[in-house]
Amino acid sequence: MKDRFDLENDITRLFTFLDDIQLVIDNSTDNEENINCLIGIKSLLNLHLEKLMDTFSQCYEVDKYNYSTKCG
Repeated sequence: MKDRFDLENDITRLFTFLDDIQLVIDNSTDNEENINCLIGIKSLLNLHLEKLMDTFSQCYEVDKYNYSTKCG
């Protein structure tokens, strides 16, 4: 069975995919319309990843959701 570390690895792979998209953008000699499309896809994926990371943090009470370390 998979655990939270498998989930973390899957999330990390998606961030790597963002880097791959940027590499294609940086090295593209295609027309501007294709580059703008890739930039849009990258922005959309980044928003989904931010939401995913926030959900992960809430589920496992990490980062700002670590209630056990808060006073009061």
